[in-house]
Amino acid sequence: NVLAHVDDLHELLAGIAILLGPDGRLVAEMQYAPDMLLSNAFDTIYHEHRYIWSLYALERALDQHGLGLLDAIPIPQHGGSVRIVAGKSGSPHPRVEDLIDGERSHGIGIPGWAQGTDSRAARFEAQLRELARTAPQPLAAVGASAKLVTLTNWLRWHDRPIQWVTDMTPAKQGRYVPGTAIPIVAPDQQPDQPATVLLGAWSYLPNMLRKEPGYFDATGHIERGGRLLLPVPV
Repeated sequence: NVLAHVDDLHELLAGIAILLGPDGRLVAEMQYAPDMLLSNAFDTIYHEHRYIWSLYALERALDQHGLGLLDAIPIPQHGGSVRIVAGKSGSPHPRVEDLIDGERSHGIGIPGWAQGTDSRAARFEAQLRELARTAPQPLAAVGASAKLVTLTNWLRWHDRPIQWVTDMTPAKQGRYVPGTAIPIVAPDQQPDQPATVLLGAWSYLPNMLRKEPGYFDATGHIERGGRLLLPVPV
């Protein structure tokens, strides 16, 4: 789970190639670029994520170190990730080529393929601003995640359209979302019952429904009425 995080990718892959035996296998998971772009999950771009991988790019990086991409399995984490298997020997599973063909159909690997990203991001920004503007008030958030930090600073929500954020982590409580004046409080310390809740950690919705049963009912609605707002996909 660190191929998206390392400073020197080729140093890591060279070390993996040294450690692997002839029939050894590297198994890794990472956010998948096509899913991120198609779902407009731009809030997953932050300081810890140096790379968001396509298989097209990963296959070429592995090849430089004598490693082949042998399998790739889409998984739902973080709005769309992929689990890959690589090694020095073996034949790739047919789904590897199927997924790469799917990437090509979206232009990935073709020069200039990401040129439309800025316009998609602008539409995403405009839609989220409108959702926040028209949402029943007060508007709060759940989950003081890195995604929320990216989202609030990108949207320049320094004037607190989000009134507060609840988070179960004691170390975050009593602090503020970085770059904003939005306070972080414990769920039982909210100043009011929010009419709208934005999920700052939207990719963990199933876990949040299980961990905070007093805050959401089984359908994801706020108890005693209200509105649940997921920023992704938009």
